Amino acid sequence: MSERADELLSHPDTRGDGTMLKQYFEKVKIAEKWRGGKVLQSMDQKQLDHEVLALLDGGCIFPAETCQALLQRYLNQAKAEQKWVEFTSMSLPFRCDEKTFDAFDPKMQHLPRTVGWRLTCFNTIFFVEALCGRIFLEAKAMAELSAICNAALPLFEDVDLLTLERQEQVYIGEAILAIQGLKCYIEMPFDLMYEEGFVAL
Repeated sequence: MSERADELLSHPDTRGDGTMLKQYFEKVKIAEKWRGGKVLQSMDQKQLDHEVLALLDGGCIFPAETCQALLQRYLNQAKAEQKWVEFTSMSLPFRCDEKTFDAFDPKMQHLPRTVGWRLTCFNTIFFVEALCGRIFLEAKAMAELSAICNAALPLFEDVDLLTLERQEQVYIGEAILAIQGLKCYIEMPFDLMYEEGFVAL
């Protein structure tokens, strides 16, 4: 394809076609490099933005695995910088609007995946990795746990249940209870003074 584009560019009468074919070939090379999504985790942000714009300029619709890889990149960045409101907002799986996936503002709810897939993925990213991964760490992890819970709870409670499917409604109720329970565990630790009170009784 590259040779054909160069051939068309070499003739004044076909230079326009050659330019378009060359541009198309550049997008094909980007799409091929992105296949599987692994390369997106290590790319320079400026280069990533440039390639996203190049693909979107041609009306490209990203496949689900590419959307997922882009979201994972931004989630990793937010987690590393401990931006827990941003992290939770991006990872919320509840479909609250009809927007399509935005490569520059990726959100779990806009991934082209089923409800069940999004809920399962969120459970792993948020509860298993972000919360459970810190529960049994040193005391300093308690501050991070508290920050995650305090960032997440208002976002959960702000979701309009009437916009959700039944499966999402059940899940969000259980998730809120789990976060509230974890907050209680962090902020209201058990104290021996209460045990002494029971013994006295």
